[in-house]
Amino acid sequence: MMPMLILGTLYLLWLAWKICQATYNTNAVEPKKGQAYFSGLFLQFVNVKVFVSAIMSLQMFVLPYYQSWEALVFFATFIAICGTSCNLVWSGFGSIAASLFAKYTKLINTVLAVSLIFCAVCLWI
Repeated sequence: MMPMLILGTLYLLWLAWKICQATYNTNAVEPKKGQAYFSGLFLQFVNVKVFVSAIMSLQMFVLPYYQSWEALVFFATFIAICGTSCNLVWSGFGSIAASLFAKYTKLINTVLAVSLIFCAVCLWI
């Protein structure tokens, strides 16, 4: 346990140092026109989280109560619509967060670094 505690603490401190040193450049993450949509669309078909959350949602909340094909199709469609809506909201807030990160880079990085240092200290308390 002690080696993992030491390694975990060192990693958190290293990560805090790297975050404190980091800069934010919006030009570095700008995809080419039209490329972002298709890469995001393709990601949804290979994203394991999407499959796991859909399967677990159906298994835990639908299958114990509904057995008909109509109900399964309805809930599968409902889960797909909810997932798409959540992705759109996530993208919107990501755009807002990108402008905030660009404007307040040093402040946000300092807060994140201090939070990581706090986590490293809490490992030993």
